[in-house]
Amino acid sequence: MGYTSRKSRYAEPMGDAMTDLIKCGTSVVGAAIGGAADPDLPEAMCRVAQLQALGKGRTPLQALFGKKPTVPVPTCVKAPPGQGGIGLERAVKPLRALVYVNQHPIAAWAGLTALFGVPVLLGYMIGKASR
Repeated sequence: MGYTSRKSRYAEPMGDAMTDLIKCGTSVVGAAIGGAADPDLPEAMCRVAQLQALGKGRTPLQALFGKKPTVPVPTCVKAPPGQGGIGLERAVKPLRALVYVNQHPIAAWAGLTALFGVPVLLGYMIGKASR
């Protein structure tokens, strides 16, 4: 009957887990440092502040019908494109669109009308032409 010591049975997996934890921590710290140095970070934070200001004191339905926000909305400076970084530039574009739609609710109505109205209109025209 073989005998395995308790130390060899538990020490190796624990060492592997600690090594994996250190590697993970190192990559997280590297990503945090890279994110803090990203040139698009100030604009991204400003866009989030705009969305928070636009959402205060009104529901999304009230915003869609044009109720004004209750607090002043900060203005943001656009970061020039193509500066590098960790990729916050890809997140800033949708944030800009969200802010625009929240500030101009007619854009949401026009988008919904185009999304549903154009296929209905095309179907109507095709049906009318086939008669």
